[in-house]
Amino acid sequence: AIPGIVPTGGWGYEWGSGPGWDRLLFELPYQIYRFTHDRAILEAAYPYLLRYLAYSETKADPNGLYGYGLGDWCPVGIHNYRYVTETHLLITDTLHILDMVQKTISIAKWLGKDASFLIQKEAKIKTDFRNAFIQNGRFVPDKATQTGISMALERGIFTPEEEANAMEQLLSLIHGKDEEHISIGVFGNQSLYRALTKRGQVDLAMKLLLQPTFPSLGYWADVQRFSSLPEAFEWDLHYVDIASYQGGKEFPAIRCSHNHHFWGDFVAYFYEDLAGILPTDNGIIIRPYFPSCLSEVNASHDFPEGRVSVYWKKEKDRIDVTISSPEGLNVKFENTSTSVPVYPHFVKVRE
Repeated sequence: AIPGIVPTGGWGYEWGSGPGWDRLLFELPYQIYRFTHDRAILEAAYPYLLRYLAYSETKADPNGLYGYGLGDWCPVGIHNYRYVTETHLLITDTLHILDMVQKTISIAKWLGKDASFLIQKEAKIKTDFRNAFIQNGRFVPDKATQTGISMALERGIFTPEEEANAMEQLLSLIHGKDEEHISIGVFGNQSLYRALTKRGQVDLAMKLLLQPTFPSLGYWADVQRFSSLPEAFEWDLHYVDIASYQGGKEFPAIRCSHNHHFWGDFVAYFYEDLAGILPTDNGIIIRPYFPSCLSEVNASHDFPEGRVSVYWKKEKDRIDVTISSPEGLNVKFENTSTSVPVYPHFVKVRE
């Protein structure tokens, strides 16, 4: 087991952990290697990834599903310190375990190790998840949420033929009961905007992000004038149930802290989807999306080989994309626009 908060400071191993938090063990070496190609962290981490996956097996229920940690934390609409989530814990935890397995498959391949047993495990988790929650290419209706559907899309639960049905169900939620606002916690925050953007809905993704009304990042920034990220959207909650939650001890009304970067995935979304900077095994892919609310985007990242920068700007009848990168680094442009011609321009810089 891994403590949910490191160092624990008294939190321990019995609360605040589970797959949603424990996956940092997998995410950190995976992302560091993506951006640096430094194998040392993979070599150091790999045995512990296998140990964690073996441990997780002891937590699986008879149907092969997982549910032993925090759920979709701090979801929109919480009204007390119990943080009851809209998305079932078996959905988010099982999809987190699947994500861990998928990243371990990549790491095993990068290290030249046999990944066949991991590939079998990935297939089993997908099958067990589908048996429990998917019918006719959609979530069973009483389990369908923005978080669940978008996470499942990002983890490859649906077949290519089913994705249209899943997207239809997701869009129905957003445009229907959720009134074109987010209805997610921190896990949905890491999947919703990406799932929409990759499937032709970048304008909707940006609308959800920038809505001027509660709840949204735009509401936090433009209306409430926050310069850091609160723990929850109902940041000024009066914890009406906290006395019962804490065994009868009375607490004064308190506010959520403003130091929770677990809402910060929009930064990576800006770099990877709006600027389109994506490191791969064979270089860098530049695959930006072009929402109608933006006229230009400018971003850069310093890789070991040197700086890669992307600047795109919409002109009257075209989009110009200027890509600057070091000599010798393989950089490829992939177009996502289906309505306006896009013209990439490559600039090579001698470091």
